Amino acid sequence: MANCPVNGLSIAYGLEIQTGDVIRVEDIILKADSIREGLHEDIADQLHAAFGGSQRLKATHDRVDIETIRPHLAHWAKPSEAPLSGMLACGY
Repeated sequence: MANCPVNGLSIAYGLEIQTGDVIRVEDIILKADSIREGLHEDIADQLHAAFGGSQRLKATHDRVDIETIRPHLAHWAKPSEAPLSGMLACGY
């Protein structure tokens, strides 16, 4: 559970980690419990930094389902940060 920094709602998250490494459940619980507040994507970044692997973080925030995958989408630029030349190359 973590609180949304925008509206204070308490949100329950579901985490799936795929890795060949051993990750102790106790370590996941300790890290998850230490995150009291944050945006969904920031929480996903924190969990990925702590445990690696391929991760899927899911939550329902005020009737909106949110799913964030790390690491393979983490390198994409936000639309507002996309360079104009890259947009032109893509046909935009």
